[in-house]
Amino acid sequence: MTMIRLNRAIWFGFLAIVPFALISCNMSNEAPQELSHIHKTTMLIKTFEPNPKFDRHDPSNIIQYENRYWVYYTRNIGNHKEVSIWVASSIDGYNWNDLGQSLPCGPRGSWDESGTIAPYIVIHKKMFYLFYTGFCQGDLSTRQLGCAISDKPEGPWKRWPGNPILRQDPDPSVWDSGMLGDSNVLFREGKWWLYYKSRRHEETAKETRIGVAIADEITGPYKKFLQILFSRDMLFLLGSIEKEWQPYVV
Repeated sequence: MTMIRLNRAIWFGFLAIVPFALISCNMSNEAPQELSHIHKTTMLIKTFEPNPKFDRHDPSNIIQYENRYWVYYTRNIGNHKEVSIWVASSIDGYNWNDLGQSLPCGPRGSWDESGTIAPYIVIHKKMFYLFYTGFCQGDLSTRQLGCAISDKPEGPWKRWPGNPILRQDPDPSVWDSGMLGDSNVLFREGKWWLYYKSRRHEETAKETRIGVAIADEITGPYKKFLQILFSRDMLFLLGSIEKEWQPYVV
């Protein structure tokens, strides 16, 4: 599996990870054995060297299409004052061409008028589905999840008319009644599983949790599981294996 990580610059890491199901996690206080043998190497890609004018972060998964690799990322100016999703491609995975903006902000008054961030890309039936986080009124607490569709990896993209495909719960007591972000989507057991992070409006980033919503079609409608999948005490893939393994299991 190939993974990239961006924090002012893009880094590539190669991980050897044994897959595991989120809903059948180890409930002991010990980290699962398959996570204790992760090996990572990183290198700085010249195309994505740090730039004092803007940040790059929130890389998508990498896809391969027609002998090229494609990755999408958030390009951020002034701490989300000007922010949108950009795209890059590569023949070999090491030498990348930055192709520019892929999905701009939505029109004024829309739910994603202030920014499009945190992309995730899926190829399905010869179409490309770009899942993303949007926000409005210059307020990151308004984040919700959307989808855009194209017949080419570079776009142009057409926003799904049912956006946002996953919304904040209107009940402030529910755990995902605040911002929604960072969608990851997979097809499993005949369903589309959309994983996301959220928290209540009054909670801090340290109280962010992970949930999942499931749909029959890739564009939804998605039905949320009421239970939380993981709390902040979970063992993240790149975290310390000494951390306590305490997932919430559906």
